[in-house]
Amino acid sequence: MTKRLSLTKILLFTLVIAAVASTAQAAFIPLNMQYYGNSSQTRIYRGELSVTQASYVIDTVIYSGDGFPLDGVFSGLGIDFVGWNFSDTPTGTDPWVTPEESGNTFVYPGTIINEATSPYQPTATHPGKLFGLNLDNSINFATATLGNGDAYFGTSPIAPDTSAGYVCLGEEGILSARFPVTIIPENSSIYLFIGIPTAHEVGCFAAYVGVCPIPEPATLAILGLGSLVIMRRKKK
Repeated sequence: MTKRLSLTKILLFTLVIAAVASTAQAAFIPLNMQYYGNSSQTRIYRGELSVTQASYVIDTVIYSGDGFPLDGVFSGLGIDFVGWNFSDTPTGTDPWVTPEESGNTFVYPGTIINEATSPYQPTATHPGKLFGLNLDNSINFATATLGNGDAYFGTSPIAPDTSAGYVCLGEEGILSARFPVTIIPENSSIYLFIGIPTAHEVGCFAAYVGVCPIPEPATLAILGLGSLVIMRRKKK
């Protein structure tokens, strides 16, 4: 499920990447996300990242398109979980790599559809402008447990007070998830899994991953020599 980005969104996306990339060498590349299966109230998508040179993952950026069925605080793409795994068919005992629960993982919120007239409005339990966000648009990690497949909506129609486990991005919103440094060996693959609550399964989205190659040993030696020169200059 992919979406062609408008010029405005490309510029915005570039700014977000500039804000989260931890090195100028990082390259953000799109992943081809394919439907993988359902688990309870979550629809799962999987994308493969293959590398020829040993690399590490920095960030995953998920862009919410349009065409989602809900409005109000449930506007846009809902994210139940984001995780990396070295197996394309993981089990519950596999060592999943999940996002950091900090300001390094954040949402750039999109449009709230029918903000004034939607039946889905903020509540005392979930007061954020979008479900899973705090009033200041930071992620409420008690609600948006991005490392767990636990999306839940217990009533029909869906309601904030009887929903849990995920975050909504708004129409054309962006989630930037920072992961602990994860080394991908040379000529190998790692798989991105994204869980979307089934109530939000209609629509389009795009996923990008920030990858930085690990320097070759000769490059590391040069970098080390440069550090020694700098240290000697400082001593003088």
